[in-house]
Amino acid sequence: MASNLTTVIVSAFPGCGKTYMVNHCSEYKIKMYGIEHVCQCKDSDSSKYPDTSDKYQRYVDDIEYDIGSYDIIFVSQQEELRAELQRRGIPFIAVGPDQSPWLDEREKRLIKQQWFGRFLLRDNSHIKNFDEWIGKLEANWSAWASPDHLAEYGAKEVILLREDQYLSDIWAEIYWKAHGVTDIGVKPGSIHTYTQPNLKYVDNI
Repeated sequence: MASNLTTVIVSAFPGCGKTYMVNHCSEYKIKMYGIEHVCQCKDSDSSKYPDTSDKYQRYVDDIEYDIGSYDIIFVSQQEELRAELQRRGIPFIAVGPDQSPWLDEREKRLIKQQWFGRFLLRDNSHIKNFDEWIGKLEANWSAWASPDHLAEYGAKEVILLREDQYLSDIWAEIYWKAHGVTDIGVKPGSIHTYTQPNLKYVDNI
């Protein structure tokens, strides 16, 4: 898209508040160089893509297309997606519930209970089989919510949320990381890896 925003890709664990943040994006404003800027954000939902062999290639094609049009693009945390982002050299931040090893077990349980409460209260119409989905998440929680897992596939940074925190609480921190001296933000035109029929990927032209 034709725009010139610096975009940060945020791979967010389920229940972090992507939908709320996107629906209320116009409420989040920041001043930079004396000019008020309204945060532009998008939730790029993996459930919209059919389960084909090139699902994640097409998913990342669309993410890349939107670079420069949004300050923040929220994406899912499937390993295939993060692997494709890493392969193309597209930086991202990972956000998830705090299950760090220095927390005691009581705190970890409290955060887990809060997250599963969020799952039950939110709109899950985008999930084909919610019972199967939440059962799988319950069985794999310790592995998938671990900071080490969140950091896989080259995440530039991992941000851990406590039981009362959502993406809306840390959006300004993410925004300034993208516009600071870090290499987290992606400028439009800096990466070209679109999938084209019968053509190989070309990274970082």
